[in-house]
Amino acid sequence: MKIVYSLFFLCFMLPGTAAEYELKKYDNDPLKTWHYTLKNGLQVFLTENHEKPVFYSEIVVRAGSSSDPQKSTGIAHYLEHMLFKGTDRYGSANFAKEKNHLDKITLLYEKHFDSKDPEKRREIMAQISEQSQLAAQYAIPSEFDRMYQRMGANKVNAHTSHEETVYKVQCPSNSLKKWCLVESERFRNPIFRLFQTEIEAVYEEKNGSLDNKMSALYETFLKQVYKKHPYGQQTTLGSVEHLKSPSIRRMYEFYKTYYVPNNMAIIISGDINPEEDIKVISRYFSTWKKQAMPVQKEWQEAEFDGEEVVEVNFPGEEQLMMAFRIPLAGHKDELALRFMDMILDNSQAGLINVNLNQALKVKRAGCGPSFLNDHATHRFYGSPKKGQKLEDVKKLILEQIEKVKKGEFEEWLLPAILADFKKGQQAGYEQNASRVATLRDLFISKQTLNKLSGDMKDFAKITKADIIRVANKYYRGNYVVAYRRDKEIEKIKMKKPAFKKVKVDLNKESLFSKRVQQTPVSKLKPAYVNFSKDFKKKELSPGLTFYSVENPINNLFTLSINVPIGKAHEPLLPLLSSLFNEGGWSSRSSAEVSTGFYKKAANFSMAAGKNQTTFTLQGLDDSFEDTYKLLHELLLNFETNQQRIKTQAEIILDARQKQKKEPRYLNYALAYFGRYKEKSTYLTDIKDEEMLAAQPKTLKAILNKLLMTEMKVSYTGSRKPEDVMKSIANLGQKSFEKAPAKIQLKTLSYKKPQVNFLDHNSVQTHIRMEFSGDIYEINDEAIYMIFNEYFDGSLGSIVFQEIRETRALAYSAWSRYFPIGQKGQQNLMICGITTQADKTIDAMQVFHDIVYKFKFEENRFQVAKEALITQLETKRVNFRNLLGTVQNWEEVGVTDKDPSESHLKQIRSFKLADLEKFVKEKIYGKKFIISIVGDKKRIDLDKLKAFGDVNEVKVTDLFIE
Repeated sequence: MKIVYSLFFLCFMLPGTAAEYELKKYDNDPLKTWHYTLKNGLQVFLTENHEKPVFYSEIVVRAGSSSDPQKSTGIAHYLEHMLFKGTDRYGSANFAKEKNHLDKITLLYEKHFDSKDPEKRREIMAQISEQSQLAAQYAIPSEFDRMYQRMGANKVNAHTSHEETVYKVQCPSNSLKKWCLVESERFRNPIFRLFQTEIEAVYEEKNGSLDNKMSALYETFLKQVYKKHPYGQQTTLGSVEHLKSPSIRRMYEFYKTYYVPNNMAIIISGDINPEEDIKVISRYFSTWKKQAMPVQKEWQEAEFDGEEVVEVNFPGEEQLMMAFRIPLAGHKDELALRFMDMILDNSQAGLINVNLNQALKVKRAGCGPSFLNDHATHRFYGSPKKGQKLEDVKKLILEQIEKVKKGEFEEWLLPAILADFKKGQQAGYEQNASRVATLRDLFISKQTLNKLSGDMKDFAKITKADIIRVANKYYRGNYVVAYRRDKEIEKIKMKKPAFKKVKVDLNKESLFSKRVQQTPVSKLKPAYVNFSKDFKKKELSPGLTFYSVENPINNLFTLSINVPIGKAHEPLLPLLSSLFNEGGWSSRSSAEVSTGFYKKAANFSMAAGKNQTTFTLQGLDDSFEDTYKLLHELLLNFETNQQRIKTQAEIILDARQKQKKEPRYLNYALAYFGRYKEKSTYLTDIKDEEMLAAQPKTLKAILNKLLMTEMKVSYTGSRKPEDVMKSIANLGQKSFEKAPAKIQLKTLSYKKPQVNFLDHNSVQTHIRMEFSGDIYEINDEAIYMIFNEYFDGSLGSIVFQEIRETRALAYSAWSRYFPIGQKGQQNLMICGITTQADKTIDAMQVFHDIVYKFKFEENRFQVAKEALITQLETKRVNFRNLLGTVQNWEEVGVTDKDPSESHLKQIRSFKLADLEKFVKEKIYGKKFIISIVGDKKRIDLDKLKAFGDVNEVKVTDLFIE
């Protein structure tokens, strides 16, 4: 047997000889990218970032939903899901026997696709279900994800859009060879097993979009913008009709057509060695065969005929989307158009920002360009205030465009925008995912890396005259505007299929998976936060504590002022922070303040949490002194007026009312109602009339109170801490008042489980099942980690397998034991499910069973344990997050040592018996509080009684009057 095993792997595991590849390097490339092209056409982009011992990878395919067959929309997205199911070498315990049933399933789906007779289709689906049961006995579900889980990988995911399908994962830096093994095999010969359950999961994803107000507007908008092109005529998720009539044959055809090396790229950023790693990548991926690509069909779209208006009804906030046609990326006018976009909306000092948002002329408005490969548009959006018409919002936006056409904008905006572009670029290059995204966008649009440096060089040449010219050239009254009206609609609601649970053995493992595990890797050494070296801390005066950490990458700084007073103490703080962020002061005009910051490439914000308020300033260290003085002046001299308060309050309160029509928001409120009853934050919130009656002097007094209360000031940047200390010394206080005690709520306990039900006309049911846990102790974090990783840490977890993989009850199902992270407070166990209404009872029963009839399996436990060990070994606290992390540790009494070191030791010593003990002591016997928002007509309330006392709740019960 050992000889057979070895020969087996010699047949398919040994990589071929190193293929030839070409290297391109680009002058002034800010990412210093190593761009390789293998002989088979596969492009490989590698960029180094050694801050953490990890790398982030994406495998990118230049094909998305716009390449779907017209009669099988959704194929590209389906295929994305199926490429997690394995190949003939993994995902199956006996592929030769499994294949017989899979072939029959493929043929049956073609018969189902071709048939129009409903009765015949039901018969075919029954046969598909029977064959699926037979095939499933050989399947090893989620083996792909378990291989990655053992590596300590995370962020395993994928996405599909108009022009791309992308497969992504973050791995420890010592596992590149394992990554090559898994990913090269993944695309070699994918097998679409467990197809029936995944179809239902994708359909649940579609159901979610039918409940989504943005999806409703966006699809209507795109159909009018692209009357011929697939961008508008077929959605990424596919039509309801096509989703219920899938074709495996067409999916394989899509794969064979577009998943070829000369149409794909590997993009990796992280702790890598490009010169060495390309040799490994080349050996594993050079065996892919190059082939000719089909000629892409051209879809000509006519210019818009004046103003073209479309509408869609959907309950909730009203909004508009508007689009003008502009030329493709790479056109000589592209950079001037990008400048025009920023003249209008740069989040701070653009015409829309200052004249509409900060002036409170609308609830919200903005814009941004969309450069797709075949067509490009400049898109605008806006939401009205209470009593305002969507047409009025459109008119206000068009007025800002006219100002640009007439040159009614300041010349200083151009260099400020250029500085903003550079700052954004630097910030993005700090993170592996954003570095990869930059390279991915260039690959998809077929542009070279010269664009990264070339754009910045050419941006500096753009003049005011260039912007005025393109504004008059492309914005001449021809546009599409789509309105979403606040009206009830009848939503499409499908019946659940006659679907039987697929029985699978989760303990099986393929030879391929074992081989991946046996691939040797170098040992990684953990690194922990050193409290004496990694950051500085000093008390500048009683109640003012200063923290600092060096930015080793660039000259972007972040300064935050944290005051332990939140909206639980001062209910008007959300109003104050909105006024502060939107230029709601009268001592200086909003335009003067926002432009003052923008000229220095800086931005500021105020955020009010439950027990803490944070002021944040970000910008360039070269301008730290100037920008800090601006913030300091605002803090000390903030003033507003009664009319502005009233207008801002009306915007907040109108948004609050509109949210009451959204099922997800209602589910949160219902959960808080069950958890705290009359003490729910939704019921103790400030009343409408109190917010509307707020006085300027009251808000000023609250801000002054914040500035007089003990605080923590944190600086991350490249300046010397001593210099920053001198600057912030002018906060003006020699001593500060002691902070009030934190306001925390205790979760109610019930003698019997409770089911709170809210009737709502939604496609899906939103369910939360929760109970309060034990009192938080940081020393218990390790057991929380092992429980969460075991129960719901990956696609191979109990939750994913039982809810989605074998039963197709939901697209979204999750569960966590949440360590509350605050000393003396209760932890929470929360299970969340979003499912089709008529699957509600089944989904709840399965979740109930997997929690209270917990499966303890040694193999699953070891996988979870290995994953956590590797994750902690590669864990590094990013310099941007270091001070926040340290302050959170201090809140729970950790002041001298990184707790991760203790957690790693504990996890290494854990046995399955420790998990059993935790579950039996902390999970069993707890009473669920269940919150359900769904369509009463499609849910049997009598059956809900099996889960606890059923209480029908109204929207008016959840919110303050």
